[in-house]
Amino acid sequence: MDNYVNRVARNTFFFFSSQVLEGLTGIFVIMILVRYLGVDGFGTYAVVFSVVNLVVPLTHMGIQEIGIREMARENDVTKKGACLGSLLQARLLLLTVAGLIIAIVLIAMWPKMRIVYGVLIFYVAIVLGTSGELVTSAFIADERFQYNLLSSFLERISLLILIGLVALADLGFYAIFVSYVISKGIKTASALYLLKKYFYRIIFEFDARWIKKIIRESYLVGLGISTSLGFHHATVIILQQVADNASAGIFTAYYNVIARCQLLSVAFSRSLMPGISMGAKRNPAAFAKLSRKGLLTIFLAGVFLAIAMWPLKGLIIKILYGEEFMVGLRGMGYLILLVPFLFADNILNVSVISKGMARHFFLSKASGFIAGLGITFFLALSGYRYDAGIYGIILGKLAATTILFTVFVKITTVDGNGTENPATG
Repeated sequence: MDNYVNRVARNTFFFFSSQVLEGLTGIFVIMILVRYLGVDGFGTYAVVFSVVNLVVPLTHMGIQEIGIREMARENDVTKKGACLGSLLQARLLLLTVAGLIIAIVLIAMWPKMRIVYGVLIFYVAIVLGTSGELVTSAFIADERFQYNLLSSFLERISLLILIGLVALADLGFYAIFVSYVISKGIKTASALYLLKKYFYRIIFEFDARWIKKIIRESYLVGLGISTSLGFHHATVIILQQVADNASAGIFTAYYNVIARCQLLSVAFSRSLMPGISMGAKRNPAAFAKLSRKGLLTIFLAGVFLAIAMWPLKGLIIKILYGEEFMVGLRGMGYLILLVPFLFADNILNVSVISKGMARHFFLSKASGFIAGLGITFFLALSGYRYDAGIYGIILGKLAATTILFTVFVKITTVDGNGTENPATG
């Protein structure tokens, strides 16, 4: 028991540290950008960021999440290297598909060339970055989170320095996205170096049968994750197309604060992921106990954080973004109330995915996505501007989390012998 507690505490510390680092540097990056670009210019940046981050996750197919589980269960380092090699090759093929979809989206939007060129540069950054993330998943699978922290540190610090230089030297809009390319390249290069030195070599033997097996199991998980991650990106695009750049920028600034808070809960849920994944297969009672404790802990943490943030919301926006963005504090308050549910959502995701409930996971995320975007579109047409995005994302996220919670209750129900309730099988 002590070893387990120590392992979870160590993993949580390292992953929590990486998430805090990402959150803090991300906030500083945004603080620099909003002052450098202004409200309208930041809205344009948000659209570029959202076009790429809406489409690329759609092609991930959940292979990283399922890959972590498979590598965590594998003891042979040669097989681990082969798994990772196959996953990397599959990811690159899927990223090529993402590029084609992005081109279609741009044609449909027909935006200014400034957005088009920004998307092209940022797409290169995401190709580099997602490859690096897949490599760092090997560190997570082996529960050696310190290496994930190191590669994240190199990426985030380099990005912060580069964005600062862009603003100080007034290098222009496109230099912002070149900074992302460089920082993502640093992360991927460092992750590959650490993997080779301390873990194992990647074996680039494309196991088509194994990849098909993974994708058959994970494509619904991938689509569910994509709709969840892409929700606010799709909201930004709707606001820019139906309302204006400023609405997209203000919504992005507000939601960015909430998303940075959510990173804190990601650290805890990811540190539990290997244990929950193994318990889901071998010990239903342990799985149920760990999942329920994790859910209660993370929800209460979200409640305390929301209580702390509520009276400070005006000060937070003023410090982070300046007076120009203090136009919708009521909506910011509503977003703060969403924090406990976003925290809980991370544990719900890990538990449901670990149980192989891919269809239920996808349906919950898709339901929230469709409902939320429908509300956003209708309210934006009615003149609500950035508030349309705030109301839409709150209602959509709450709907998805509620549906997922009902599934969670079923899969964590065990009988007196420590076996699953047959009704939940």
